[in-house]
Amino acid sequence: MIQDNDVRAIILDMQKTAENEEFMRDFIGFLGYVTKNKIKLTPQCSMIPRKHVLGINKLFVNPLKTEEQLGDKIYKFHEDNLTRIFFMDLLMMASRIININRKNTMVKEQMYEQFISLDPMNKKRWLVLSWLFEFDFDMWLSCNSEFGKRFYAKRFEILPFFHKWAETPGAFNIKDTVTALMDTLQLYWGAPDKSFERSGVEFGLWRCLFMPLEMMHLIEIKYSPCDSHGFKDAQEFSVPQTGRALMREIVRTGATIGKR
Repeated sequence: MIQDNDVRAIILDMQKTAENEEFMRDFIGFLGYVTKNKIKLTPQCSMIPRKHVLGINKLFVNPLKTEEQLGDKIYKFHEDNLTRIFFMDLLMMASRIININRKNTMVKEQMYEQFISLDPMNKKRWLVLSWLFEFDFDMWLSCNSEFGKRFYAKRFEILPFFHKWAETPGAFNIKDTVTALMDTLQLYWGAPDKSFERSGVEFGLWRCLFMPLEMMHLIEIKYSPCDSHGFKDAQEFSVPQTGRALMREIVRTGATIGKR
């Protein structure tokens, strides 16, 4: 039987884990940059200008690669090319701590002060719940925004999977899990060539579900030995203690919202 002292030790450990996690450190650094700088979004696509993207990136624990040289040409990456920054940007909006005003400038939202006052674990809880229940998936999956909308509409049907992952010890095979999700959610990509339909759905689930879960450290993915870390290279995933606790929160919150 778990004693009160054991529970307190587990909670303190999760607090420390959340505080030191790369994602939370990067997110808080990004948020601090946004509140200290008047970031006016680009007029055409409403993206963070590259000069600010570079400033934000410098604050990350492990800065992202922001350009690539192919032959004599140098390709400079913008916000939507930098997955981590783009995800955190959309997450700030979903969590209602940052908003865009009439001048197309990023400003503090009404929930900012409440978020900042929370301890690290509750900050992370806030962000995780905002991701699944409020996130702009069609913007996140701009290559096929309709799939993003369909995923958002099906998000409550994923709750049994979160329950299973939280309560079942051991690792889960990625390919088997994706097949089970496809059978349950009945999502479709809408590819004109049916031979690409399955790979489209696999990519959509990877982008909308597994990539955010890994970025936020709710799951740990084991990849085959290679330089790239995409769906084709993913073998299995496991759920650390903090991830299990937050998945239980997802299930509880989803059940509450679903009754409204």
